[in-house]
Amino acid sequence: MTRLRLGDAIVRNGLESVPLTLAAGERLGPYEILALLGAGGMGEVYKARDTRLHRIIALKTLPPERVADADRTRQFLIETQAASRLNHPNIVTIHDISEQNGVCFIAMEYVAGTTLEQANTGRGLPVKDATKYALDIADALTAAHAAGIIHLDLKPANIMITEDERVRRIELVASGCRHRRARPVRQSRWYRPPKSAAR
Repeated sequence: MTRLRLGDAIVRNGLESVPLTLAAGERLGPYEILALLGAGGMGEVYKARDTRLHRIIALKTLPPERVADADRTRQFLIETQAASRLNHPNIVTIHDISEQNGVCFIAMEYVAGTTLEQANTGRGLPVKDATKYALDIADALTAAHAAGIIHLDLKPANIMITEDERVRRIELVASGCRHRRARPVRQSRWYRPPKSAAR
């Protein structure tokens, strides 16, 4: 299944951030860090365990500059609240948002699998698979648009293919999305609309 991420695969967008580098066994709220999954300009993602519900989750910490001022914090909250209301099989589920000791983090569904970028080895995907993934992605985006959310950084690295070969994750929060009440966020150059990329 193909899944659009509103936050699991980490994308390097040319933004510099100070790595938080949480060690295995450390805690953020009720979440125990198990392993680092990835890091980039939009934050760091960890595999973690919810000690209350005894389940594995993905925990994304945000770089300080992402929530450095009131406007950015407000935008982030609007995006997260809007994305958390979505319930779709191809969009990752957001469980929680919180802050501890100045670290803002999002707890979301953990999806095992590979990114669409990794699945495409350079020889192209079989037509059957490519068609299935495209339909899953379109279905997820339709649901997001109906909720007033526009994904601004949609690319193969932000799309997870699960072990049963479904698009399982499109990440909407913190990887580049815009709610109709929020301001635009930075996008990856090669995946921007031409007018935006020319700026």
